[in-house]
Amino acid sequence: MFHREYWHPKTTPASALATLGPRISATIRIGVYTLEPMPRLEAGGDSGRLREFRVDREAARQLTTEAAIFQHLAGVFERLSAAGWVEVEESLSYRAFLHGDAAAGKFWNVRLADRTLDVYFGKTAVKRRPLHCNSDTRTARAFATRDEAVAAYHEMIGEKLKKGYVELFPRATAPKKTTKRK
Repeated sequence: MFHREYWHPKTTPASALATLGPRISATIRIGVYTLEPMPRLEAGGDSGRLREFRVDREAARQLTTEAAIFQHLAGVFERLSAAGWVEVEESLSYRAFLHGDAAAGKFWNVRLADRTLDVYFGKTAVKRRPLHCNSDTRTARAFATRDEAVAAYHEMIGEKLKKGYVELFPRATAPKKTTKRK
């Protein structure tokens, strides 16, 4: 499982990211679902932009292996960056973890949205429906400050790693640790 979201700061005000309607039309969202029998790429946003960066349905249908999807996305991310698109903060904080076998284990995903920590978790066994980055059980916890939320984010990730969870598609983009949690 993998999720990224991009916006263009020169053409879209940051305030558009705060409300769902404007956010959906102003961003490019890319999801990769790998814990399924057939890995697949999905994207959302303005259809013209999706075609421009080659993440539309037609391009996605041609990608049938995980390796092909990630090879294609490397070029997509490069083109987005060259055109001035940047990844939104929530997307940068999104992390996905797996414990046990991909077919019968457990998953745990975390995302930091300002002062709120969103966690999704459950079993990876496909229940006759796709397993998305926000599948199964969700818990959301709001913190008084951003620093407290960031500290809790890092603490929870550390706990999962100690329990044997392995990060899927790790990257060094998480929010910086700022304070110790009390």
